[in-house]
Amino acid sequence: MNVRTKRIIAVFELAIVIALIVWALCPRSIDQALGGSFDQEQVTQVQAVLTKDGESRDIFLSPDDPAYEQLMTLLSSQKYVPIYLDKDTRYVTLEYDVILAFGQEGADHTMHFSGDDPIWFTGSDVRDRSFRTSGGEAFQQEILDFLLAQESARAS
Repeated sequence: MNVRTKRIIAVFELAIVIALIVWALCPRSIDQALGGSFDQEQVTQVQAVLTKDGESRDIFLSPDDPAYEQLMTLLSSQKYVPIYLDKDTRYVTLEYDVILAFGQEGADHTMHFSGDDPIWFTGSDVRDRSFRTSGGEAFQQEILDFLLAQESARAS
């Protein structure tokens, strides 16, 4: 192989590496963050589990509930940026630990957060992943406030 061919191959390899890095750090939509088999059209129920001081409260939303659509709009308002380095960092700063479980036929997906730390996503088809949003803890608080308002409205 001559020098020119080696340089072309090296530039091509570098371009592939750069493309992979850009893809790995590219912001994702909520659907992409939840995993490949997640499909909003197939969700049968969202279960929100709010835990505080060892006590759990459940809130259930079905797709025909207007609150479900509001929740999905809220979750879709952010872009989710993957985190690769500090995956074990957990700082609980919200009043509640929040788990959103999205049930759909053949696949389950969850979103877990508790404040100023990554949002953790798990799915039946992908490994655990963590993401940050530009809204950070304020966005997480907004979701929690929305869920608590739903609970209060249902209790009335």
